[in-house]
Amino acid sequence: MYQSLAALSTQRPRQAAWVHRRSHLQVIILVINWLLVLSALARPQWLEEPLAIEQQRRDLLVLVDISGSMNERDQTNQTRLEQVKKVLQTFATQRQGDRLGLIVFADKPYMQAPITGDNDVWQQLLFATRVGPAGRNTAMGDAIGLGLKHLQDSANQEKVMLVLTDGSDNRSLVPPREAAIVAAQRDVRIFTVAIGDDAENADIDTETLREVAEISGGQFYDARSAEALATLATDFAEAVPSEYSVAWYYPTRELYVYPMFIILTFSMGVALVSFIRQRRGGRL
Repeated sequence: MYQSLAALSTQRPRQAAWVHRRSHLQVIILVINWLLVLSALARPQWLEEPLAIEQQRRDLLVLVDISGSMNERDQTNQTRLEQVKKVLQTFATQRQGDRLGLIVFADKPYMQAPITGDNDVWQQLLFATRVGPAGRNTAMGDAIGLGLKHLQDSANQEKVMLVLTDGSDNRSLVPPREAAIVAAQRDVRIFTVAIGDDAENADIDTETLREVAEISGGQFYDARSAEALATLATDFAEAVPSEYSVAWYYPTRELYVYPMFIILTFSMGVALVSFIRQRRGGRL
């Protein structure tokens, strides 16, 4: 019958079209693929172990006098600057909840260490400080002014300065009292420290140091003895305890790549099976 129809139509039989019918397995794989696509679109995530992040809540600027008198040796046979460095090293280890900055001053103030949460780096910059390059005078008022400039953009609510000096302000363009008034207006507390041998350093202006601390809401420490200087870090910690808050961070791992990989694998498998079946059954 087929040959008769072909003869009547004057056409020669050629390779017939091959219709591929999906098997049950292919239908199952297709359904699984769609389910995997939906799973990938949902963006599943795996929560890792939570990480504690300490958030420092206070910016604390330390202002250190490096005028010529800081090179004098007191009863401990150490220079005053060496004694201050030793005390501030202990001080820094106790201020883990604070961001520390360091300003040194003599004829002019200089930012030695920008405000940072890395106390180890701060200590390295502290010990790199030397007497001499900044001059031999004392510009404490200008140093406070420089500190206020660096604190004005701070996001932390609490801002504190700790000023250590063995002399009297004799170089500032801005008097220390006026700088303390501006600090009080900006809610910056200033704690002042008088250092040096009491017997040989009677010319230090303790009155101004007291006034600066009182105006700004801070406190004055008379550390003109080795014993008082040694307890400075502890005394300051009682007045200004180191505080920090802890925030929990939950790292996540994206899991959508796994269903996408399975979809790709299944799709390649189905395409390969279809190609093989077509090659085998595509000729009459």
